[in-house]
This record gives sequence, structure tokens and C-alpha cells, in this order.
Amino acid sequence: MPENTQTKLRTDLNKIWDDQLAQIEKLEQEYGMYYVGDIPETIPAKFVLVHNSIRPPPKRIGTRGFRAWLQEPNDRLEVCPCGWAPELPEHYRVAQPFGVDNFWVVKHV
Repeated sequence: MPENTQTKLRTDLNKIWDDQLAQIEKLEQEYGMYYVGDIPETIPAKFVLVHNSIRPPPKRIGTRGFRAWLQEPNDRLEVCPCGWAPELPEHYRVAQPFGVDNFWVVKHV
């Protein structure tokens, strides 16, 4: 690959990375969401561990779009029964409207 093509590619990739970091920082500042790369050994006081709605959740964060974060609890979260992080007393998910998640509940109860 020609050197000027490599330089442009690096510049483009760095811009994409910077944009993604800016989006993460915006979520952290606006919503108090702090993304994690691994299941934390302990959860800081006043925070809960939450994951997105990928079903079934893979063990490894980042696989198939699976994301997890720490945030302060609120009424939009519910305890998640999926078994993703059995080493923790509990973890949460964003509450689903009635009927949306019935397949998961019925299949795994």
C-alpha cells in the first residue's frame, strides 16, 4: 500500500476512534453511564451493573454488540434473571415493555 494511502487510512481510523470516544464521554456526562470492558469484581456504592438487550448475553463484553456499564439505579431498570454474571449478587437490564421479553422469561425460568 502506498505511504500516502496508509497515512490517510490512519487519519480516517483515528477520526472514527475519536468520534466513538466522544460519544462515550457524552453518555458518561449526560446519563452517568460508565462502560466496562469486563465484569467488575465489585460494584461501587450507589451504582449497579447494567447490560443491553442482546439475548442470550455472551460472557464476553463486546461480542455480538453486547455492552455493559455502571450507572446509578433508576425506575427504568429491572433486575435481570439471565445468569450472565453469576459471581455478582445481581445485575440489571433496561426494563422491557410487557410482552417484549416473554420468550426469554418463558424459555429460561
